[in-house]
Amino acid sequence: MALVLLDDALQQLQGQVPVPAVVQEFVNHGGVQYKVYVLGEKVFVTPRASIPDVQLNSDPPPQDQLLLFDSLGSLPTQLPAHMTQQQHTSTAPPAVQPDMQALEAVAAFLRSHLGLTLFGFDVVVAQQLPVTGASSTNQELVVIDVNYFPNYRGGTDTPALFRAALRQCWEKHQHSCLLGGQGSWSWAGTPGYP
Repeated sequence: MALVLLDDALQQLQGQVPVPAVVQEFVNHGGVQYKVYVLGEKVFVTPRASIPDVQLNSDPPPQDQLLLFDSLGSLPTQLPAHMTQQQHTSTAPPAVQPDMQALEAVAAFLRSHLGLTLFGFDVVVAQQLPVTGASSTNQELVVIDVNYFPNYRGGTDTPALFRAALRQCWEKHQHSCLLGGQGSWSWAGTPGYP
């Protein structure tokens, strides 16, 4: 994976990142991403350290406009000095917590549109400059990744929730079959798997 600071650095990706590749806009998010896990109708969230906010201190040379890292390992939680503003305090401001009802709505949307029962998604809360008179409850949630059948690390009573989700899915399938339908049932997002 790569963090590209300026458009000019896109050419440097050739041979550095496997293709085909997905390009996403980076949004400053307070250095915290939220792992949202869905088990049937149940949703839980755990915060994780993420890439810090980016702010150019100067116009870096082309070789300093690109940060390559392995996204399957840990995300970089520190950036080179030219990519971030120097902190003048000993502690960073706390990240904004995402609204649980909003996360449940996103989970319901993904569940219905992707046909998934067991999945997770990563979301960040975009850091924006305060607007005079704006409500402090307005949040811009950005879904940055969707995973079918994630590891569910950090959940409480995950094995019981997992069993309940599987049972609920099986009961829906049986009910559909009793009504004479074919029972479109999906196993962890794989349509048609019995």
